[in-house]
Amino acid sequence: MKKKICTCFLMTVIGLSSLYAQNWRLIKPVYPTKDAFVAGYSVTDFGAKGDGITDDTESFQKGLNSLTNVGPSKVNGGILFVPAGKYVIKGNLNIPKGVTIRGEWKKPEKGQPIEGTILMAYAGRGDENATPLITMEPAAGVMDLAIWYPEQTPDNIVPYPASIVMGKPKHFGNEYCNVKNITLVNSYIGIAISRVNGGGCPVFYDICTAPQKLDTKLLGCFL
Repeated sequence: MKKKICTCFLMTVIGLSSLYAQNWRLIKPVYPTKDAFVAGYSVTDFGAKGDGITDDTESFQKGLNSLTNVGPSKVNGGILFVPAGKYVIKGNLNIPKGVTIRGEWKKPEKGQPIEGTILMAYAGRGDENATPLITMEPAAGVMDLAIWYPEQTPDNIVPYPASIVMGKPKHFGNEYCNVKNITLVNSYIGIAISRVNGGGCPVFYDICTAPQKLDTKLLGCFL
């Protein structure tokens, strides 16, 4: 009798998990990391190519949104994994509350090509007040990736909006945003805390940059 009850309980748990859980998997990045992590999805699950040609904006946002309103309690949370590759982002990305986008990052070395996960940004050229490439809601995370603007050249620098903004307009609170291990290859404005709806307790760690705008100031390594 006890065995039957345990079996039924286990089957119920498995059934409920498969009903509304993500495709959880242990990620083993190409480059060494200080921690092991489990991702709910990979952007490749949503059709992202990472070939440096295909616009992957929609695939990224679908993946991020799939980590929201999960289960009967409608909770947010989890990691969207982005394997090494060059991902064209011609639009903008919103990181929902409690969700982290995480790639594969190698700390850059002067004179060496950038390796790992690279977001190729295009939107907002000529307007530094346009929608940022990435907007973060409370407790969102951006980790282990590089951001590159292919159309930004050193002999003709033009304004672009911020690569990452902590704080979504008209959204209550924007605390505890987490940005770690990021290479800003040629951002005009790197990382900003929203002047409209900024929050407290932001976390920055290992931000590597060669800022194109003179008043961009970041803690971390500089290319």
